[in-house]
Amino acid sequence: MSLVRKLMVFMTFLARETVKVGVIYAARGQENQKEILKNTKGSFAYESFIQGLGEVVDLKSHLGFQAGLKHKTDGEHAIYYSDPLIEVMFHVATMMPTSEEDEQVLNKKRYFVEIIFLPSLDMLEMIM
Repeated sequence: MSLVRKLMVFMTFLARETVKVGVIYAARGQENQKEILKNTKGSFAYESFIQGLGEVVDLKSHLGFQAGLKHKTDGEHAIYYSDPLIEVMFHVATMMPTSEEDEQVLNKKRYFVEIIFLPSLDMLEMIM
């Protein structure tokens, strides 16, 4: 049995839970999804939050769980977290390419969003 095959068999016994989590940033004053999804960066607090989620990985060379993200199409980098029990890939909208031709921001809508970062609680009414 080849080493690769042995490793594949071994890995099936050590399978970790895999999760994908979408993250978007809604700036103060942004009221529609087009404005929000076209953000290419966030506030200092948001960027600090993103850095705390995991490590930045290169999508081209990353060998772990990719959760459907593709190099170039979905950006150069993503945020990834893993421990012995779980692998999490964060689909961070501000790290994904934004095309001016894509008025509907379809590339970023492909992923289910689970975290919305709001600079202040008064913006919560906007999304509820």
